[in-house]
Amino acid sequence: MQGRKIATLLISLLAAFLLWLYVVTSVAPEATARISDIPVTVDGSIVLEERGLIITDQRTESIWLEVSASRLNLAKLNSSSIRISADASKIREPGTYDLSYSVIYPDTVNSNDVDLLRQSTSHVTVTVSPGSALPHTAVSFARCTIAWLPKRSGRLTWAACEWTNCAPRTRAATKCVVFM
Repeated sequence: MQGRKIATLLISLLAAFLLWLYVVTSVAPEATARISDIPVTVDGSIVLEERGLIITDQRTESIWLEVSASRLNLAKLNSSSIRISADASKIREPGTYDLSYSVIYPDTVNSNDVDLLRQSTSHVTVTVSPGSALPHTAVSFARCTIAWLPKRSGRLTWAACEWTNCAPRTRAATKCVVFM
């Protein structure tokens, strides 16, 4: 008799767990989450340099988003997997600009499956000034920049570098070959 009660109790617990799992995944799969400290990347710095301009101030370094998605997709979203990208390549003269930005989700999440409910700001503010971040003439090709660096002896040195991060103040070359 006691063994039968324990078996009935275990079957009841298993049925309750399976019912809960069904409700959580099928009936009410949507949930909301606030994702904080998502870094903002401003693209187009090479184009600005070609125009004799440089981004001297980026007031919006990171933002937060409140999103609604399935629990499965929410588990894939965090401040490292989401990219915020603002394009500065259309700027033609010095000044302060409010740029719209794009939210880029990881490849494993379809952007149509995520609803953006709120965000900390709707634009990224940058200040553009005359000048150049690098003392050279640069020609850009996708992920490669060829730079001619003036030497004190009057001879020219050129370098071909592949950049991993072209955001202002965080540029880092991964492969760089210098020829004299």
